[in-house]
Amino acid sequence: MLESKLLINRYITLPFSTAGITDQSAANFQRIESPPYYLKESKGLRTKSSQVIQGDGPKPHRRFVWLPWIPGQISEIELRGVDVLTGPMSGCKIAIYHQGESTFVGHIGTLEDRERTAAVKATWNTFAQQNLAEAQCFDPMRAISYQMRPNPGEIAGPTVFCLVTASREVYAVCAYEQGIGTRNYRIVEVRRVMPMGTTQIS
Repeated sequence: MLESKLLINRYITLPFSTAGITDQSAANFQRIESPPYYLKESKGLRTKSSQVIQGDGPKPHRRFVWLPWIPGQISEIELRGVDVLTGPMSGCKIAIYHQGESTFVGHIGTLEDRERTAAVKATWNTFAQQNLAEAQCFDPMRAISYQMRPNPGEIAGPTVFCLVTASREVYAVCAYEQGIGTRNYRIVEVRRVMPMGTTQIS
């Protein structure tokens, strides 16, 4: 639902850090509990800007939770009728799967460390092999065209987020940050991501 409000050239300010969480333990599934977040109504005439605040708001299609990236781990959050936003994406795969009677969104945290990347992929592949009918994988980075260029003053390398809706649709969201550490992003591309043909990642 949130994808309907992630409009091209809209500026969004996030209240949380998107930096990865450090965890040097052996690769495993790491359960995340996120507070609710709410995308407020945009302000401005020619330039639209929206603030994200922590807490619930009156309109369900503006609510979401945040799933952080944990390098070398599979961070996961239960899909409970609210959209899930995660990122930044740099080649990681996103998964939707069942455990018991619950549905989860997982961010498979690959990184530059080859050994830890191999370990987290093996952890996911083993789980997926045992749950073939209950899992899907997505590659958000492949959905983005990267045709939009940064404006002056924006960080040259775009940030890609992934949105998983409550109805299990997946979107890649490409944006340019307005200076290092500002957490203020201009959205330049939003693309639907279709499931990969396999649940195994290499």
